[in-house]
Amino acid sequence: MGLIFSDYKKIDLHSADGVAKFYGAVNHFLQGPEKVGRKLVHAGVREFTTTSDFPAEAKDVMEKFHVGIDEIDVGYEQVFNIRDFTTIPRDGFKIRDVSSGLTFAKMKAGQKAKVFKVIGTDAEVKFDMYGGAIGWSRKWFDDEEFWTIEDAALEFRRKWFSNKATAFYGLIEALPTTHDVTWQGGVGNTELDRDIATINTACTQILNLLKTAGVGVTANSQFVIVAPVALKARILRAVDTAFRFSEAAGQVAFAVTPMFTTNLADATSYYVALPKQKATGGNRMNLTILSQLDVLSYSEVVSGFGRFGGIIGEIKQFARCATA
Repeated sequence: MGLIFSDYKKIDLHSADGVAKFYGAVNHFLQGPEKVGRKLVHAGVREFTTTSDFPAEAKDVMEKFHVGIDEIDVGYEQVFNIRDFTTIPRDGFKIRDVSSGLTFAKMKAGQKAKVFKVIGTDAEVKFDMYGGAIGWSRKWFDDEEFWTIEDAALEFRRKWFSNKATAFYGLIEALPTTHDVTWQGGVGNTELDRDIATINTACTQILNLLKTAGVGVTANSQFVIVAPVALKARILRAVDTAFRFSEAAGQVAFAVTPMFTTNLADATSYYVALPKQKATGGNRMNLTILSQLDVLSYSEVVSGFGRFGGIIGEIKQFARCATA
């Protein structure tokens, strides 16, 4: 039993219907984190789904699907309000009352998403196409090496979601230096005290800047800390209630939820964010693969495509925090 197929013997690649079922199962595997991953991340659970979660054309070749959520970074969805446009025929979405912001720039195939500034009252976010292609040797199919195909599909999925996460985190990292918060405190203060003071200053800065920006905030607003894994121990120590009351003079005075990622380029700073609000993303097309036989190389050329967009409509929702 594999990740995608419960019984390799049920795979029939000698008929059009069998091929359609095969790629139907692969597509559902690739799209799994998009469809159910965020639900599991928010719920904090892991589970298997059964064939009832899939359409009839895939049931004959797939009995169980494992989300594999541990290897997929969708933590940015704690910060961005990700909307589902997969059933809505439109090429983008609008966000209103934008004073300053950041969004993706259109890129050529194979390039990383770039970020550009947005200024104006309204901003339209386009759903650009992202994709790539790999070759699957036809010998894998001839010799029924379906486990090799599963490994290739798994790597394809990892790369897709890693690139998508990097694009959204890239919006956060493009925050201008005018929203930087220096490491608070000074000589005589412990590292812990200074980290706590920095988080408090960042939260206060965000609340003060948003008071007149049309964003609903109060002293009880919930914040998210987006940090690289290199700072995990420091951030957890700063926000841990039991530790700070017993060992530190100060405390984090706001409701904060730490979230860690390997997809931030800078490992020496972190971000405090007021989540959702005008930090928005949209999925127009989940990762979908198409295939075609390449008669010159005796391989299946498998292309994967998806469409999404994202924007930070109000950069005042974020603060970049120093650690030294």
